[in-house]
Amino acid sequence: MSAVSQLLPNGWKCVALRELVTLAGAQVKPWLQPDEAFNYIGLEDIEAGTGRLLDILPTFGREIASTKSQFRRGDLLYGRLRPYLQKVIIAPSDGIAATELLVLRIDPAVDAAFLHEVLLGPDHLAQITKLMSGARMPRVRSEQLFDCAVMLPPRDVQCRIARALAVVRDRLRVLGQSVAEGLSLAEQFEKALLSAAFDGRLSGEIRTTLNYDGDLDVLGELAAARRATWEEARRLSEESGSRGTKKNYPSAATPDVASRTFGLPPQWAWASLAEIGSAADPLCYGIVQPGDDVEQGVPLVRVQDIKAGGIDQSHLRHVSDAVDRKYVRSRLRGGEVLVSLVGIIGQVARVPESLAGANIARAVGKITPSDPSLEKWIASVLQSPSLERWMTSSARGVAQNTLNLSRLVRAPIPIAPRQERQWLLEQLERRGAALAGLRAKLADIVLALDNLWINVQTRALNGTIDLSDLGDEAVMAAQADHSAESEHRPGGKRRKAKGVTATKLKPGAPATRRDLQAVLDEYKDGLEPLRLLEEAGFRLDDVEPFFKALADGVAAGRVEERRTSEDWPVLVVARYAR
Repeated sequence: MSAVSQLLPNGWKCVALRELVTLAGAQVKPWLQPDEAFNYIGLEDIEAGTGRLLDILPTFGREIASTKSQFRRGDLLYGRLRPYLQKVIIAPSDGIAATELLVLRIDPAVDAAFLHEVLLGPDHLAQITKLMSGARMPRVRSEQLFDCAVMLPPRDVQCRIARALAVVRDRLRVLGQSVAEGLSLAEQFEKALLSAAFDGRLSGEIRTTLNYDGDLDVLGELAAARRATWEEARRLSEESGSRGTKKNYPSAATPDVASRTFGLPPQWAWASLAEIGSAADPLCYGIVQPGDDVEQGVPLVRVQDIKAGGIDQSHLRHVSDAVDRKYVRSRLRGGEVLVSLVGIIGQVARVPESLAGANIARAVGKITPSDPSLEKWIASVLQSPSLERWMTSSARGVAQNTLNLSRLVRAPIPIAPRQERQWLLEQLERRGAALAGLRAKLADIVLALDNLWINVQTRALNGTIDLSDLGDEAVMAAQADHSAESEHRPGGKRRKAKGVTATKLKPGAPATRRDLQAVLDEYKDGLEPLRLLEEAGFRLDDVEPFFKALADGVAAGRVEERRTSEDWPVLVVARYAR
């Protein structure tokens, strides 16, 4: 039995798990009873680390081909395969389980809910992680599991701890859901912002104040930049005696504007990626067979390295110089835009100067702008909801979705005149930074909730914190919420997720929607987006109309964003913005 390096509280004792449970689970062959419906539980039906059962559906014996373990209601089912996942539940009914689930029958003198908490706790996880064996499929043997140490308090204390932890877990779960809703709303706000930017609504007000001075021949400007890049590459090719650039100027594919569902302002134009891209360095994909990872080789950017609009350089693979030389066309210089073409379609990243000389994988496409000022514009447009839908719908494939380059070159890119384009990019950068700050704060809250739970759980199970008994009613409410959440099961009966806003709705909140500007008039210091959603009478199922109303208010110049001293975004009526 593992030693527990702590002083035990009065009345507590350290025992081996074998003193509290016995191995049960008689083996059954369900296929011998083909017409009988069994309550069958597999490892995949248990949520890791929470003790929540995701699914238990009647399964006919003829559909179960292998031997299973029989369990009774109240038994502990313990996942011995990859035990670090902590797949442990108390059986809610009689049934059968996969043999990778050990059936543990609990001594009546031990509170089952308390022991369940112990096996989900961090101390037990630390013990079991040291005992498991096997590289690809790590397991723990029942004998090893039974040797694990358990700090056992008196029965009444066991019940009190189990009650308190059940309530704390449920309350933290509700808080976590609220934070998750906040993250989702921030993402939706960002998408709404991109949509408003690239259909002309965001810049509607300032468009009337700009002096374009002949800056309206958008397509002519693009064509001139494209030809200039080709002519310069052709000149350098002739001087060096190489044949890297085609002799005749290549034409560009036209944009697929037939699929567009919205129009553009008169000063704007549609252009294809081919028309925006360099004629001398056209769209291409990367290395087909990179071979082994070569230490000190050429860095290789893959789809999994593209994250949040950038490139994660911490786990790049490397290819040999010989392989890289075969794919000079896809070599990076910095300033290109990458887009994923296979599997996850439409992941986008800008290439930093630090990756000059690197290469890309076959599943990644490289876009080299003819005008360097277009790099941010292209990357942002491709991340807008409209272009994301276009790329997804354009992908084809049986085994894996693939977006062919012949299709990608025709991606319809809305192009604004240069001045307006620059203004929009500045707005996206400023507001995007505010949203990134909001997401970072919410992510910190998620981490804090996780750490809080681990701390409470650890201290409760080793007796260093005195948790008051929260009572039967609180426990029953927590268990009811827990059970209701478990009804949202893959393959089973589903219910709509409970609507939770990121800010708690106040009593007496308006039941009907109000004009956003009228609401903000009452709060001259501004409101955070989620608070504005609440005060204006919107709910979670009204998110889309809320952001549309907000985008319209911004486009009309009636609503503006202001950042607090903590860089927290708030929305105000335009006349209070400064």
